[in-house]
Amino acid sequence: MKSSANSFIFDTMTRFHFTRYILTFLFALSVWCAAAQTLEWSPPLRIHSKSNYIRMLGVNSDGYYILRSKHQDFSRDVYIERYKASLSLDVTKEIPGSSRSRFENILLYEDGLLIFRSVENSTTNTIELQANKADASGVVNANTWVKIDECPKRSNSDKGDYTIVSSSNKDLLVCSHSETNLKNQAVLSITIINRQLIKQAGKKLELEFPYENLQFNELQIDNNGNVFFSAIYSDTEKKKQSSDRNRHLMYAWFKHSDELKFYPLDEKGRFTNTFSFGVNYVKKCLTVCGFYSNISEANVGGTFLYNIDLDSGFVFYSRFEGLSQELVARLVGEKEASRSGELSNIEMRKLILRSDGGIIMAAENTYITQQTYTYYVSGMPQYSYRNIYNYDDILVVSLDPDGREEWHNVIRKKQSTMNDQGYFSSFFAAAYEDKIHFFYNDNTRNNGDVLDVVINNKGELEKNVLLSAKTTFAVIVPSEAKLIGYNTVLMTALKEKNYCFLKITFQP
Repeated sequence: MKSSANSFIFDTMTRFHFTRYILTFLFALSVWCAAAQTLEWSPPLRIHSKSNYIRMLGVNSDGYYILRSKHQDFSRDVYIERYKASLSLDVTKEIPGSSRSRFENILLYEDGLLIFRSVENSTTNTIELQANKADASGVVNANTWVKIDECPKRSNSDKGDYTIVSSSNKDLLVCSHSETNLKNQAVLSITIINRQLIKQAGKKLELEFPYENLQFNELQIDNNGNVFFSAIYSDTEKKKQSSDRNRHLMYAWFKHSDELKFYPLDEKGRFTNTFSFGVNYVKKCLTVCGFYSNISEANVGGTFLYNIDLDSGFVFYSRFEGLSQELVARLVGEKEASRSGELSNIEMRKLILRSDGGIIMAAENTYITQQTYTYYVSGMPQYSYRNIYNYDDILVVSLDPDGREEWHNVIRKKQSTMNDQGYFSSFFAAAYEDKIHFFYNDNTRNNGDVLDVVINNKGELEKNVLLSAKTTFAVIVPSEAKLIGYNTVLMTALKEKNYCFLKITFQP
């Protein structure tokens, strides 16, 4: 009897542990299959100060390249670093700079790098844009800087506003800055060069809006040298709470006809809220897509789509479609949705053009709150406040090629930050095959996990823990992540109090 009892207990415990093992294994296997990716960590980076800023440049056959500086504007103390396939440091090279210069952009090619800097010229009272080439190790010849453009220096604190963007095939680049004409209207000056730094075209695009009231946003160039840009015009004569104080503007300059076209997005009394654009080379058109409102430019009540022919510059298709009551209710609740049927504090984060002509829009609920606090000076209470930046739920909407909603989903997220080095500031999205991965640090209930939320082409959502706080203390920096290959993401992270790189490779 005793032996039988012991055997029964042993068998029961064995079955219990075996079952738990199988369940754990199946769970781990399901997570691995759901994530379908491999993670690789670099050795700890040689960074001893928290005030370091990094830009991912990309990868070529020589290794992975980053740009690092102690200053947010990359004005000086700027280093090019190359890392091996193992993510260990291979080469580091400081780019000579000065208090009068600032590095505007660095582009990586297979045979080296193109470096762009702005430099104050006290003789002409201008700010010059200069370019140079560097070899695979980041070595720059100080005597080979080429002047690309110049703009007037308007004040002692003016550092210029140069923007340099490459085409998708990286053969052409557009360099822009803003100026004013004699009527104090805004002028966008563009210079197009090739990767050999030879000028292909140049134009000063005069706009009909006052310079002080215009803010330039997004700039793109296609493989044929056409330039597209957006801006926001603020009518300061109207009250800040006025529903039509701000206008969102869309322009296109076509190289072959030397023609600037303006596209009004606020037709039939609608208010454009936030939008983005991209070149669809399959349909040979510029796709402009975003959100609109029937109430105010601060609200979101629907989606809009414009397709602009790249040859003629004409809009050959447009569509406006309201958000469903169900979608609005998912974000703000049934009661609030029944009042206006619209959302607020929504900002476009990413626009993905699908190969079939459809569009994926990813937007985020962002807003600023103020926190009042008390401190004492010589025993007397003093009152001040600080801004808290909030990055909450992600709204993902899929539109078919005709701009009709196919599906939508909401990623529940709540992040707040004051000065956390960007750890809890939004997310990074990467598209791979028929899925979109959303990476972010989850500080809901302060659990500290790094999440990978995946949405497939049917709108189905799966939330995976990329890095669990129970096993690894790590946080990523979403703003410093970059898709460096069709299936590879490289990002910076803080792991066990050390700065590291994290490489994520998606598996088919």
